[in-house]
Amino acid sequence: MKTGTAPKIIAAIAIAAVALMGASYLAGSHIEQEFREDVAWMASHDWAVSNNVEINLVDYQRGAFTASARTDLVIQVPSQEENSATETLTVPIIHSIRHGPLLAMMSAARIHSEVQLTEEHIARITAFFTANPFVGKSPLVFDTSLGWGGGIRSRIVSPKFEAVIKEDQTKLSWGGLDAEIAADSSLKWQEMDVVLDGLSLVRNDEDFFQLGRVAFKSDIALAEGFERVFTGTTGIALDKLHFRVKGENGAVRGAVFENFRIAGEASVKDGALGTEVKLNADKFIMESDTKEVIDAFKLSLLLENIDAKAYDAILQAVQKNQARQEEEQESGEEDQEALQAVLVVFQEQAGALLRRQPAISIKDMSMRWAEGMMTGNLRIAYMGDGNPDTLSEANLFGDLQLTMPRALAIRHMTVDASKRIADTLEDGEENEVDVGKETTEEVNRELAALLEKGIFVEKGNILSADAHLRNGTLDINGKPQPFQSLFGLIPPFF
Repeated sequence: MKTGTAPKIIAAIAIAAVALMGASYLAGSHIEQEFREDVAWMASHDWAVSNNVEINLVDYQRGAFTASARTDLVIQVPSQEENSATETLTVPIIHSIRHGPLLAMMSAARIHSEVQLTEEHIARITAFFTANPFVGKSPLVFDTSLGWGGGIRSRIVSPKFEAVIKEDQTKLSWGGLDAEIAADSSLKWQEMDVVLDGLSLVRNDEDFFQLGRVAFKSDIALAEGFERVFTGTTGIALDKLHFRVKGENGAVRGAVFENFRIAGEASVKDGALGTEVKLNADKFIMESDTKEVIDAFKLSLLLENIDAKAYDAILQAVQKNQARQEEEQESGEEDQEALQAVLVVFQEQAGALLRRQPAISIKDMSMRWAEGMMTGNLRIAYMGDGNPDTLSEANLFGDLQLTMPRALAIRHMTVDASKRIADTLEDGEENEVDVGKETTEEVNRELAALLEKGIFVEKGNILSADAHLRNGTLDINGKPQPFQSLFGLIPPFF
């Protein structure tokens, strides 16, 4: 090594270290400012104000490459005192922050946050549960990555636990929550991926509520040129939902959903907003006075040709109205001007909404019962010139196709008719009247009338209806019908 080289290397290392410390200090200062601004924004948000929630930054200690902070969430909870309805509860959240240029390739800062349980919290938990299920763990943990451009990605985790409620010995099992949320600095793009891994409540080994794995995904973005119109995809998947309760008289009420799915998509093309929502489930059971079992269910709901600018204007007016209503609740004053403003905007935009000839459809509906499959399609469209003053039945065009097994129609009509007949009887009269016989006769008359009028046609024990509405004229199965005949296709089949 040449003479004098070592001092130069040492000097270079020293300069680099100073530069690194300086850059880290500047990064830390920027992150602290952002952190303080974010807390202030959350504290002033409509949700916090309307729910009387305070969010306070208690402490922020910044070092060269790390920082620590504490925020307090102050909420109103039911009081444990008899003479008070609510009382204040403070929930501290501790933050550990890493920042500096060494993170520049990935993020401006990473923040680890944990909700801390105080002695007061533990006392409340053990007053409700037989034991504290959060020993040695936080009930809620956040890991957040902040981008240099202001974007954010956060993971939220709540651990699984089991507990017993003191009052009635109900067993609670929480499968845990794992959620990831991301957004850009302007909130014009938002992504969510949330998984709830089960929840169950069991009492006396009979009454129970059981929720299986729930997954929610959303990837949406504000449509270009709009303030409130978002496009993208959203989906919910529910493995199972079981609910069952036995009443004092021994009657059982409950519901079952299995493999329930919702998938939605919205898009804007040439100024027109379109949405499609698909629903399906493997099993759907409702149990009360009667038990309805649908082995499979699916349909698609579509909205077409919605004028995006008009819809955006209406949404903005609704948002302003909600803000005014919250202000009124705080002041105790009533002001109808905000609602009137929404109605004025709706009237102003009605023509634009109608000019695109909007339509709503139920597509590919099918329900499988024990008696067989019910299927259907429905589409209703406005086909006028967009002038609200000339709106009439003649502007509505519609198509409906419906099929179902005769046995299914009879069963549903029997349930409806038996209730109507029972409601007309006086106390004790049930013993003198053969309700079953009268119900059968009533159902036979109703079904015969529907077939005679042409509302339904029957082929091979399958009832079907093919209805079309054009220029104010309705025909069902090729026969002209009065407009109100459409209602004969709906109850009591749904």
